[in-house]
Amino acid sequence: MSWRRYANYFYAGGGLAWAAAGLDGALKEDLGGPFVFRAFAAAGGVFLFVALFLTVVAHVANKVSFEKAFDVRHVKRKELQEMRDFSQNFVSQVPSIERLQAIFDASRCCVWWVERSSSLLGERSSKRIGFFSIIKLNDDAVRLLSSNSIDGLRFDRSHICGPRKKAKGLYVGGMGARGVRAKGWLVQHVRARISQFFDDGGSVVFTRPVTDDGLRLAKKLGFLPVVPSQDGMGNIYRLES
Repeated sequence: MSWRRYANYFYAGGGLAWAAAGLDGALKEDLGGPFVFRAFAAAGGVFLFVALFLTVVAHVANKVSFEKAFDVRHVKRKELQEMRDFSQNFVSQVPSIERLQAIFDASRCCVWWVERSSSLLGERSSKRIGFFSIIKLNDDAVRLLSSNSIDGLRFDRSHICGPRKKAKGLYVGGMGARGVRAKGWLVQHVRARISQFFDDGGSVVFTRPVTDDGLRLAKKLGFLPVVPSQDGMGNIYRLES
């Protein structure tokens, strides 16, 4: 229950106590004389004082509330090196900065920051706590991945679907976040993006798990190895709509 609601209860109680005091003053011969009048008046004063105090507490609590929420933001081209360094806290294999730049130039968007936004005393701030990569693929890339002839470390701009073209497939690259809540939120966010891709008519999503957590997640989401005999970390997996 909020502080404001408690305050309203005490305002109502104080009003009723003073109303009773007024009634006792008018009918003091029947309701117990001045003692009862003073008791009701004092109770009303106490209730209203508490109500005012709770109103102030509610106002202050609203101003100094510390709220946390997760959000994503496109990594800018000038931030790619920073993102690459950051991603190495979570995954051991990342593309070279030259490849990342080429993919970024072709797609205009291939990697996102995960940020935790907070509000304190009316001031908002954000902190980077994770990242993820989802790359839109063209026909050539889908064909090469389906034949196990390429992986995400060898992508170049010739494999990337332009920003205004319809993607033929998606490639879920590296991802990671700090903290249990952030990890859970990131998994659900990536799952939602995959579902949206299928809802929009997409047919296939690829990934290449390079950690135990990534492999467990891929299998949980229903990904299967492109080559059935090559099941495990470092192999290409696919998920069909």
